[in-house]
Amino acid sequence: MIGAMPATVQPDASPPPLGIPSLRDGQQLSREAFHRLYESAPPGARAELIGGTVRMGMPTGAVHSSLHSILSGWFVLYQAAVGGVRSHVTPTLLLGAASEPEPDLVLYRTPAAGGRVRASGTYLEGPPELVVEIAATTEATDLGVKFRDYAAALVDEYLVVLPQARRVRWFVREQGSLVEMDPDPDGIHRSRVFPGIRLDPEALFDEDLPRLLATLQEGLSAAQ
Repeated sequence: MIGAMPATVQPDASPPPLGIPSLRDGQQLSREAFHRLYESAPPGARAELIGGTVRMGMPTGAVHSSLHSILSGWFVLYQAAVGGVRSHVTPTLLLGAASEPEPDLVLYRTPAAGGRVRASGTYLEGPPELVVEIAATTEATDLGVKFRDYAAALVDEYLVVLPQARRVRWFVREQGSLVEMDPDPDGIHRSRVFPGIRLDPEALFDEDLPRLLATLQEGLSAAQ
């Protein structure tokens, strides 16, 4: 799910330049056309292009934003401990001819460390190794057309957080497809791409930060 849209137009908001149509939910566009319209949108507008279809931003609930904050800190701790990786919150990703999503979180190797993500102006281009979506109200999209876009873009691991079900679904690339990976017998998810990443779903949904970060620290220590 992408970030909240303002309830009212901001004072400095302005309409798109004369002659350029505005984005509308459900439009079918190429990535080039979408990107051109998105860059001309009023400040605060949020949109994604998923499978060639425009998806406008929806309000973000408290549960989603809390989990988003926790997971961003989880990524930052990993980034601080491991060289050659970067993380971003809701970046605009240029992924293909019909895909320009804004995932909740990404973690990727830097180009110097062999990663595939490159800076393209102020955006990121190329598939991150790990993508996270928090599906508080967007489960059908995140496990449907977004899943297919990330799979086609060769994302290596895709993590979908389902707050209502208190469940994490973690997919890994195997033989050209994203295949769901069950947690280990102890209930912990362990990344196959990033050594040391461990996620305790129960700690995440309980917002038990000491336990969540201790689990990650155990993984980092074991990976050394």
